[in-house]
Amino acid sequence: MDNRKSFGAWPFARPGCSRFPALVVSVLLLAGCQSTLSLEEAKKVTASFEGTSFVPPPRTIKDITAILDQQTIANPEESTQRAAKADEQPPAAGDAETLANFYWARGKVADVVGRQQQYLEDLRTALQYAEKTTSVAPRLWNDLAWAESSIGNYKTAIRLMQLRTRAEPKNYGATASLTRILIRSGDMEAAEAQKQSTLQMMAKSRRKSPWLAINKVNLEYEMLEAQGQYAQAEPFIR
Repeated sequence: MDNRKSFGAWPFARPGCSRFPALVVSVLLLAGCQSTLSLEEAKKVTASFEGTSFVPPPRTIKDITAILDQQTIANPEESTQRAAKADEQPPAAGDAETLANFYWARGKVADVVGRQQQYLEDLRTALQYAEKTTSVAPRLWNDLAWAESSIGNYKTAIRLMQLRTRAEPKNYGATASLTRILIRSGDMEAAEAQKQSTLQMMAKSRRKSPWLAINKVNLEYEMLEAQGQYAQAEPFIR
């Protein structure tokens, strides 16, 4: 969304009110962090802010972009190379496999440089070419599934991730990803069934990997959070 309108007047940034709001907010924040705040303690907090002026945040998108323009790029040469890579044109003469790999690779670079629409379109094109070959790399289904999921195309994302899990039935990372996309789609019944199937697969795994444990607790946490059961979810995210 291109929101170039003002974010709205900052409610405390009025003439003559540069000091009072900051004091009020600070006192309230401190009060929320303690069980009680005595009158004397509140006076000390207020006194500690004497002479401190309130600085309002950026008010418009122009103010924010001006701040961003002042930021230095860690490696300008590398950023330029990536942008050039994302601008590359496909080979004039190439078979379906070559073109599939080209668009997949270019899409990944586009994602890195923040071109999300190009990333999605390049991966879609890569899959079109890959489907003309004898096989499709399961990882391509995975990447495109998450790209589709990011813009709310859950039906397509689920279908793509299901293709990956069928191609790699023992890949618990793929089945865990399918569970997460089902959770985000709101189909909690299907997500719960997929979660249980994934947990059973993990329990049978002989691999000793920290990612196995991480995937387990993440699935439990994300499922509970999606259902609004925050207290039950807290131990898993901890």
